[in-house]
Amino acid sequence: MVNMGHRSTILPALWRQVAYSFFCGLFGTLLVVIVLTGMLPLGETVRYLPWILVFNGSVAGYTLLDRTGNQLKHKIAAGFGVGLAMGLAACALLQLLSLQMDGMGLLLWSRTAIFTFAAALSGGAGAWLAVASAKLKDNAGHG
Repeated sequence: MVNMGHRSTILPALWRQVAYSFFCGLFGTLLVVIVLTGMLPLGETVRYLPWILVFNGSVAGYTLLDRTGNQLKHKIAAGFGVGLAMGLAACALLQLLSLQMDGMGLLLWSRTAIFTFAAALSGGAGAWLAVASAKLKDNAGHG
């Protein structure tokens, strides 16, 4: 067996942090949609879905960078990626749930693509915000 040095211990911890940020965004999206569905018809909930996905995409991106620190080389791209994955998974789960509940799909493919892209952009924005926040914290500590 090849000794990989410190990478063999960092990689599992890093993947746990990526999964944690992904599931924070995904479960946040599902929770808000479930609460809204209790108050509004399912078709009306779609009106608010872009905002829900954008918010939770930025939460996923921020959480990823907040928890991984300086372990990621391409921080904004990682936030974009986790937002993209979260948005795609959320849209797929919501589509499956609506098919199960109503027998018809909630989202068109064009909406799914737009919503997923919005979640990806906000994931990158959340990561950028985390980088800026970390720089402010570092500057406050040195001042």
